[in-house]
Formats: sequence, structure tokens, C-alpha cells
Amino acid sequence: MTKLQLKTLVLFACVLSLCACSLKKLEEKSEINPLATSKLPPNILWIVTDDHRPDSINAYNRAVYKQNDSPLGYVESPNTDKLAAEGILFTNAFTDSPVCAPSRAAMHSGRYPFRHSRLALYDLSIDSLERNNLAYQTQYTELAQWIRHKLGNIVLGDGRIEADWSQENHYVVSNIAKGADDKKLDIPAHLINNLPR
Repeated sequence: MTKLQLKTLVLFACVLSLCACSLKKLEEKSEINPLATSKLPPNILWIVTDDHRPDSINAYNRAVYKQNDSPLGYVESPNTDKLAAEGILFTNAFTDSPVCAPSRAAMHSGRYPFRHSRLALYDLSIDSLERNNLAYQTQYTELAQWIRHKLGNIVLGDGRIEADWSQENHYVVSNIAKGADDKKLDIPAHLINNLPR
């Protein structure tokens, strides 16, 4: 082997060992922070469950009420409990709108309902509500408390109401309240007349 070939071989071995050491350093960094070597943004999966009470999920019973059982009785929610254990559980979250569709649109778009113009779900609108006036909340709450006092809780699937999802407008109050037909409701006029139109 000539001197030139030997020098080339030694130089090649040095470069190869330096590259190997550099790769080892990069691997050590990526073990500490897997995204350190990546230019990609993190993958975030946001799962929202709705149309139920918070205490119908065991993870919320444990986090908020410090008990396993709900006021509803025994509740089993293994999949959402596992997701809550492996992710983030929001126990102090607020909504942008008292109506479901505008609230979801705000969450998906990151814009307030008055910015994305989704202010209603069919005839249930927040258009007429004064956004800076919290009085509308107490007006609706007063009516809801009165109805709850007269009827008790109306929850789909509790045996008192037929959960018929084949109708297009299954979420309209007149359909949900079918189970109350056998009870006479004489709602006081002041509870109805004070609601924003």
C-alpha cells in the first residue's frame, strides 16, 4: 500500500468516525426531546364529547367531585377515561355561545360567533341576545329551574323519553320534551315574557 493510499484510508476512517459520533449525539438529543430533530409541528388530536352531563364520565367524577359514582348512579366510560388519563382533562372550560352549533364553530375556527357569523341552530338563536348583558343567562336559568322543579330532569335514554334519532330535528326542544306530555305545565307568564326575542 502506498503512502497516499494509507493517508486516504486514515482520513476516510477519521471522517467516518466523526460522522458516527455526530449521529450518536443526535440520537441522544432526540431521546430527550423527539421533536428536537424534527421540523414538523406536533400532532394534536382534540376529542370533544358533548350532549351529556360532565358527571356521565367517570374521569370527571373523580377530577371534579372526588368520587367514582355520579348523581346519575353507576356510570361506565372506559374509553373516555383512558383518553382523559393519557391526555388533558379540562375541568374549567367555558363556551363562547349558549347554543351548540355556534360554540362548535367557534372552537373549530378560533373565532367568536359574531366574527364567523354562525349565530343560530335553526330557530335557536343568540342573535337577539345582548352579548354584553349577562341578564339573559339568568332569565333562561330561571325558566329552566322552574321546568326542572315541575318535571324533574329530562335526559334522553332514561326510559321516560323515546330517543328517536330518525327525525331530522331530534334536538328541537318540542321533540325532546315529549316525555312531559302527561304532566300539565302552566308556565308562569313572567318566565316566558321576560325571555329575549
